[in-house]
Amino acid sequence: MPTEQVAPGLSLFTHYPRPDIPVDQRPLLPEAIRRRAFSWDRIPRYLAVHKGSPFTGADIRTLATLDVLQTNANNDLNITSAQDVKKANPNLIVLGYRNLIIDHDRFERGLFREHPEWFLKDRETGEYVTMGPTGVCAEKPLFDLRIPAMREWWVNDIRRQCRTPGFDGVLIDALAKVMTNWEPKVQAVGRSDKDVWDYTALVYETLQANMRDNAGEGLIVANAIRSGYEDCLKSYVDAFFHGSYLEWVEQPYPDLYEDHLVRTIDTCIKIGVEGGKFLCFNPHADDPPPPGRGADGCQIPPEKTIMPANVDAVDRTTRSDEEVVARMRGAFEYKLAIYLVCACEYSYFSYASTHCADHDSRLWFPEYPEFDRPLGEPAGPAVKTGPYSYEREFKHVRVTLDLKARRAGIEWG
Repeated sequence: MPTEQVAPGLSLFTHYPRPDIPVDQRPLLPEAIRRRAFSWDRIPRYLAVHKGSPFTGADIRTLATLDVLQTNANNDLNITSAQDVKKANPNLIVLGYRNLIIDHDRFERGLFREHPEWFLKDRETGEYVTMGPTGVCAEKPLFDLRIPAMREWWVNDIRRQCRTPGFDGVLIDALAKVMTNWEPKVQAVGRSDKDVWDYTALVYETLQANMRDNAGEGLIVANAIRSGYEDCLKSYVDAFFHGSYLEWVEQPYPDLYEDHLVRTIDTCIKIGVEGGKFLCFNPHADDPPPPGRGADGCQIPPEKTIMPANVDAVDRTTRSDEEVVARMRGAFEYKLAIYLVCACEYSYFSYASTHCADHDSRLWFPEYPEFDRPLGEPAGPAVKTGPYSYEREFKHVRVTLDLKARRAGIEWG
């Protein structure tokens, strides 16, 4: 059972149920995934992508060069498109998608139309709460995991996606949102420590049921690892998932940047040493924030260190595609170095400024020569050469990384 654990730490979310699963009892990668030999021959690649129309022949040929594709298994268009890519590359690992709290199908459609009682309402107004107050976000209701039937449906839907032909598993999103004082959620469940704790305990139970019922059905990966948590949520990855998607690899706050990033990197290195987990890295395709004065004395609310609001990959509203492409290329080596320092068996690298394949392909699938260069197996885990610096050797590559200076070096042999 989870136990309450509170520990000191700068701007860290420490108050949440913590699973404690012995190493020999942690869920193993599904046999269907382990049968597909992981290769260090080149940089293993992952991509999350969607499109408002069917993938073209060119899209399919491009996506078939990937190792892992994550898309949506919730409508016929996306399912068919993913199946077409899988036919072009049968070794491709394809993941569907399910959010833990946000219903992306919107009001008056699908599940909400059938079960409006399964969604969160504001405690004071009685109105349904949404992902956000304006635009598309205002059209997306939130699941209420306090409802047993809602939790049962959610677990069954993970099984449905795992069993969908052409799909190998599911990415579970928004673990951080259901475990913090995320404003839309607390409007409905309450703001006190007990309110947040009680709801998080239900999340724990839901994930426990999901792993009990679905661990053998397919690959279950969560958007989990977050430096703002005391243990970066590694305990949840150990207990309830086959691996983690890493979305907020870097924090945008100069005063917190290296302190948080080093926590993420050290956690990923530990995961790699222990083995048996699946990791997908998606760093921001832009420059890191400039060096700051360090984290000493900086007090940022915990939920903002976990879910910062100003970390769009690249601001495409004020820049031309050419400017975005140039910024992406300029930051690439540093972001790749972060991945290479962390990378373990069954870990994959993504680099994109958008997940939408309707945009210029250079934004969602940049084709850099580094992706075709030989990498080779690592000589071992990364070596920490200072509080914020690392080195690592691969058969054909040597990597150095200095987080404090925001500097990296990649020497290709």
